[in-house]
Amino acid sequence: MASGSVWYEDTAYRGLLDEDWDLDVVRTVAEELVRQFGNEGAVEWLDNGTEHPHRVALRVHIRVVDALVEEFGQRLLHNGLQVQTICSGAGEWRYVDCVPKNGGKLKALEFVRRLYGIARGRCVAAGDSGNDILMLNGENPAIVVGNAQDGLREWLLHQPQAERVIYTEARLAKGILEGLSRHGLY
Repeated sequence: MASGSVWYEDTAYRGLLDEDWDLDVVRTVAEELVRQFGNEGAVEWLDNGTEHPHRVALRVHIRVVDALVEEFGQRLLHNGLQVQTICSGAGEWRYVDCVPKNGGKLKALEFVRRLYGIARGRCVAAGDSGNDILMLNGENPAIVVGNAQDGLREWLLHQPQAERVIYTEARLAKGILEGLSRHGLY
């Protein structure tokens, strides 16, 4: 949250993020996976929870990303944690983020939408990469901009072809404006 130029943490949202989240356990499991897959040079740390206490992030080579994501989820479930594992990126490397079950962009969007009493049909999600899929998969109107990464465009092809999610010709901010216009919101 921000008030003018001052940022302050929303304690209610932090409480939601804290539910069933144990950074020490997530960090320990991630460290084990970095050792296990890192010997092959296939995993690197991006954030061990010091940047944000509700996220652990790794950079993972595509040859091991599926195995690592599966193992990450299984080990955390074995430790009694329900989390979301988000994979994104393009090329030979992917970003793997582990966030609380109440974390992620869709949960944040919904929290703010409810906080300010914004109707779902007037609150739009816009994205360009795989880490936006959970948010775009909500019930609100959504926009995939023209410069979206291949993984997101592939996901979009497998979605019901309804007008809730719009794929724009324009890229970046112009794509968002195009999507807002096509949704009748701009």
